[in-house]
Amino acid sequence: IQQMFLGLGAAGDKYWYLIYGNTSSNTETFTAHVLDSDDNIYVVGYDQSGDQGSADGLSVKFDKEGALQWQYAAGGGNNDNWFACALDNSKNLYMYGVSYYKKAFLKRTASSPSSLSYQKKWHNGSSTTIQAAASNSSNQFYVGMSGSSNSSSSRARVLRTNTSMGIYDERGFYYNNKNIYVRDLTIDSSGNIIVVGKGNDHPWPGGGGVDTDMGFVIKFNSGLTEQWQKLIGGSSATNINGCSTDSSDNIYVVGTDVTGGNGSIVAKINSSGTLQWQRKITANDFKGSTFDCINDSSDNLYVIGKAATGQYGWIAKWNSSGTLQWGRIWKTPTSSDEQDFSKIRLDSNE
Repeated sequence: IQQMFLGLGAAGDKYWYLIYGNTSSNTETFTAHVLDSDDNIYVVGYDQSGDQGSADGLSVKFDKEGALQWQYAAGGGNNDNWFACALDNSKNLYMYGVSYYKKAFLKRTASSPSSLSYQKKWHNGSSTTIQAAASNSSNQFYVGMSGSSNSSSSRARVLRTNTSMGIYDERGFYYNNKNIYVRDLTIDSSGNIIVVGKGNDHPWPGGGGVDTDMGFVIKFNSGLTEQWQKLIGGSSATNINGCSTDSSDNIYVVGTDVTGGNGSIVAKINSSGTLQWQRKITANDFKGSTFDCINDSSDNLYVIGKAATGQYGWIAKWNSSGTLQWGRIWKTPTSSDEQDFSKIRLDSNE
């Protein structure tokens, strides 16, 4: 582990970054993280050259200053990758992903994280994976997954589970046997579930007989009854990769749209599903891949991604009216390195 001091915050908090793993082989990837009430950081991902065979799933805990608390891998003789995570009220960590083409749930307890206290695998044909998860204060977990069964197209599902990974509710959705992929989900202040992703070859809302990849937003209530759905995109491929909600349960989504040239998109939708505004970023520093977003207590929006030119991470701040406040890029000192920001969370100091 390499760690570097970058400065001091106004409240005395350290600003830092760290690089985790073997910097010679560069086989480790972090895909998601979550913070507890003490600002400890739990991160999941995978090591492409794991000790157990192909890829091993990784789970790591750091304190708020970046000091390693524990690190563990899990896997078998084939690929094991964790793509999402969540915490319960007791700070137990739940990890989600794929284990040799089976959807995988795993749990590490706060008191004994070195062993898996629970694991469950579901099989639904090949290329099935979990990429989104979130928990509420009642220790209920919502999980978004995509995958195909046999030779059929990829269908999407959302599950409501408990701490033992038993299923309360399950909802599946698809469109005319076209591929559907869940990329992210979040829970608003009323317990509704917002799910975003992309669908292949959907009819463009602008008409003209054009079928293209479209981003989608679906709102479910807490029992997974659909409230509304909305497509977002232009006449060329659009992906929606991340979502968040503000204090009024407005929904913000981010992604990429190549209509008229590659660009990052940011959009705001009210709780009834009406588009409030949509922006496209075409500046070289902030276009490319846009992965995630989050709102602060003042309803400002922070958006992250990876630049198409230069291969570095970026972060931008927007206010709730859709006005860009600032943008920053981030690079390591090594010019040949590539960085991308894939997930963002705010700590207790925002």
